[in-house]
Amino acid sequence: MRGVVRRCCGALLSPVRLFRRRISVQLAVSHLLVVLLTVAIINGAFIASLYGLVPQDVWGEEIGLDFSIGEKARTVAVLVGADAVAAAAQGAPDERAAIEDTLRAILDDGGDAGSDPNDSPSPLTLGRVTHALVTDGGGRVLASSDGAWAPVGQPVDAVAFGLVPEVTDRVLALQGDLLFYQERYVLDVRDEMTVAAYPVLADDGRLVGTVALQSEPLDLSSLPSRGEVVRDVLRSNLTYWRFVVAAAVLMSVVVGIWRARAVSRRLSRLAVAADAMGHGDLSRRVPVQGEDEISRLAERFNDMSERLAATDRARKAFVANVSHELRTPVAIIQGHLERLLETGARSAVLAGRDSIGPGPPPVEPAPGEALATMHQETLTLSRLIDDLFTLARLEESALPVEAATIRLDGLAAEAVEGLRALAWNQRKVTVRSLVTRELPPVVADRTRTRQVLNNLLYNALRYTPEGGLIIVDAEARPEQGMVEVSVADTGVGIAPEEMACIFDRFYRGERRGPGDGTGLGLHIVKQLVEAQRGTIAVESEPGRGTTFRFTLPLAP
Repeated sequence: MRGVVRRCCGALLSPVRLFRRRISVQLAVSHLLVVLLTVAIINGAFIASLYGLVPQDVWGEEIGLDFSIGEKARTVAVLVGADAVAAAAQGAPDERAAIEDTLRAILDDGGDAGSDPNDSPSPLTLGRVTHALVTDGGGRVLASSDGAWAPVGQPVDAVAFGLVPEVTDRVLALQGDLLFYQERYVLDVRDEMTVAAYPVLADDGRLVGTVALQSEPLDLSSLPSRGEVVRDVLRSNLTYWRFVVAAAVLMSVVVGIWRARAVSRRLSRLAVAADAMGHGDLSRRVPVQGEDEISRLAERFNDMSERLAATDRARKAFVANVSHELRTPVAIIQGHLERLLETGARSAVLAGRDSIGPGPPPVEPAPGEALATMHQETLTLSRLIDDLFTLARLEESALPVEAATIRLDGLAAEAVEGLRALAWNQRKVTVRSLVTRELPPVVADRTRTRQVLNNLLYNALRYTPEGGLIIVDAEARPEQGMVEVSVADTGVGIAPEEMACIFDRFYRGERRGPGDGTGLGLHIVKQLVEAQRGTIAVESEPGRGTTFRFTLPLAP
């Protein structure tokens, strides 16, 4: 029993799971909802307008307005003709009589020529024309279907029903121009009676007169109730809407699935590439198609993959380089320690013998020399560990940089003084500072700036041959808001192909030799300078020396 219930629940929830997991289903359902909501809103708006839920002026004119009267006024204007109206305006009695006959014919026909008299009247039948007149271009009545209603020869303002002069004056004011609904007749309604006026235009477009018609009152009491209208409209449109909804459902499903498959394929490629990245494959790339959001997402994914791959390569190179750098001093220390242990063991064995036999004893290195070597390698390990620690903190943005106003002349003098004796004793290299007290102060971290100078000076000393020169200088550049500091040497220089890599981690290039550093110094210098909002650059020529230049912000 539980298995049956579980299967039934699974069958009921499967569409929900399918909707949540498939974009194609979501898009198809969204298209279908749009169509169904549009149909519902159209019918709801119609019903709401009938029940007064929507203001009547949203849909147009006031209820009771008979638009057919405007069409009839246009017909009368064509039947009368501009020539007859112009002649009547000049006082031709025959033309005036012909115009009145035309107006009476319209009234005798009921304004609905062509209708079948045997047809039973409909409660929705609109009003018929009861009065008609023709005026000249100045608003004077030329012909009338009822002289008491509109006296001939009098201004149209004399008409008994006041809406007729108003509508006629509006047509005269327009001078035959089209209205916003692209018609020339003017309509208005009052007391359920519609009045329409139409201009009579000559061949050259000149206004020569107007035709005005008045309908009988529309009997609104004979109209069906709003509920009956709603039922009739919905019943008559049921078949139509049925076909519309069916076609809309079919097209929305087809179009939704078609578009969703295209979108889901592109997203699936992103998902596959992301899974591959999660399993360590950083070489997978996603094809970029189009310029939409998914394309931009694919571009960002490819950029991220490229950066991750570059970072992974750098990490592997970093581990390999660190392993190499650590292996050498550790091997030297280990070798010296083993030799010292062997020497001690051999001495103990020889001391226990009665005689050491013929021949001189083996020559062993002095313990002092071995200890000095191990001390030097220990210092190398210490520098490497310090450089790695500094680099790690820089890349994690954890290295504190305390900016303050400092003077570079004293700082440069301290750095030079700390190296001068060592440079002269080891290499006979002269180190000098040309930084003057007139140099303006800068905003920098004193400790980090001293570290930058020390690294650059020791780097210069490492590659400057005996008898060379190292110069520290500085120059203010107010237009840039910076002070430029330079450390120049007369050393071996840097090859042009190495210039782009000189600040990379562990890079030492062709200049590497005995006693070289770890290859981290210049990389740390670049990080420290940039952490203080400065820049660094290098100029060099093989055999003629190297100059490093870095900038620091001027103090305000």
